[in-house]
Amino acid sequence: GHLDSWDLGTGATDNGTGCVAALEALRAIQALGLKPKRTLRVVLFSGEEQGLLGSIAYVKAHEAELARIQAVLIEDGGTGKIKGWPDMGQEHWRAPLAAALVPANQIGATEIGDLTVGAGTDHWPFHQKGVPAFAALQEELDYETKTHHSQSDVLDHVVKEDLLQGAQVLAVTAWGLLNGERLPHR
Repeated sequence: GHLDSWDLGTGATDNGTGCVAALEALRAIQALGLKPKRTLRVVLFSGEEQGLLGSIAYVKAHEAELARIQAVLIEDGGTGKIKGWPDMGQEHWRAPLAAALVPANQIGATEIGDLTVGAGTDHWPFHQKGVPAFAALQEELDYETKTHHSQSDVLDHVVKEDLLQGAQVLAVTAWGLLNGERLPHR
C-alpha cells in the first residue's frame, strides 16, 4: 500500500484501506502463530501519487533481492471488495494464483483476470523487472466516480465489511504464495 494521498482528502480509500488491509493480513498471520516457508514483508510506500517514487526507489535499493521475491501483492483500488487478481498476461501465473485464492473463494474472491493491470500503482516497478506483481481486482463502488484523487477521499467512504474482506483475501493469497511453488519470473 501507499501512505500518501492527494490534496484536501485524507487518503482513506487511496490508499489507507490498502495499508490497513496489508497490516491486518500480517497481524492475522502472526496472531495465528503461522510460520510461512518464505518471509512476508509488508511495505508501505510513499510517493505513489507523485509517480510511484517510493516503489521505484524500493526496487532500486533492493535490486539484488528481486530474483528472490516470490510475489508482490498490492491493494490500491479503494474500499471495494477484492474480486481476485490479474494474471498480468502471464499464463504460468494463473494456476498458482488460483490455488492461493481458493480459501477466499467463499468470500467472493474468485477471479483470475486475463489481463495486465498497468502502471497506475506500486506493483508496476516490480512487474517491469520481471517480478510476479499483482494489483487486486476490486469492486469500484464510488472510487473512480467520487473518492479517487478528490476531497471526498475520507473515512466516511470506507466500507468496513469490504476492508475486512480485503484483509482476509490479502492474508489468504499471501499465505498461499508464501508456501506454494516458486513462481517463475519473466
